[in-house]
Amino acid sequence: MRELRGSSSLREMADAIGIKYSAWARYEAGGSTPGGDIITNICRVHRCSADWLLGLSDNSSPNIVTHGKN
Repeated sequence: MRELRGSSSLREMADAIGIKYSAWARYEAGGSTPGGDIITNICRVHRCSADWLLGLSDNSSPNIVTHGKN
């Protein structure tokens, strides 16, 4: 999560996904783990893959799936 934040402040990151500053700080420090809904929101807002955020992939790009479009 620290890598995702880049030069943004903790508050900017928290505000962007609608959580408290202190929650983002705990997630980033490893003192707490975000739930699935928070992970989903982080990935949606910051356009990164959940696998990358969770350390399961080196690829930060999200896989975008479109349904019903040819």
